[in-house]
Amino acid sequence: LMLTMIDVVVDNYLLVLDDLNSRIQKLEGELLNKNIEQTEHKILKLRNEISSLRKHIFPLREAMRTLLR
Repeated sequence: LMLTMIDVVVDNYLLVLDDLNSRIQKLEGELLNKNIEQTEHKILKLRNEISSLRKHIFPLREAMRTLLR
């Protein structure tokens, strides 16, 4: 049961990471098109989302290490 729960959590975070990757690629394209002002705002928003994701993932990582010992 625990491994199933961990698997679900990891799968959901992988979906989030895939979405972030897609959005980063889109921003890279916007930069090439010189849409600087809007792109800067989107980059700042994306950085905040990544920071929030890290804050949520780190405690889970530590909890999983403890559980798997």
